[in-house]
Amino acid sequence: MHPGLDAALVDAVHRAGRTFAVWTVDNPFRARQLMHCGVDAITSNRAAHLRDRFS
Repeated sequence: MHPGLDAALVDAVHRAGRTFAVWTVDNPFRARQLMHCGVDAITSNRAAHLRDRFS
């Protein structure tokens, strides 16, 4: 995960009226971190795998 990406950055983007999307996240641990930061969309080469892990 990029070192500058945190919940405060995602909140600032949301306050500006924008959505925050990330890509290409294939690692479930990183996907979970990003979900906790509040990102709106995660693009992955392993979307079904991530969906199954978090369902």
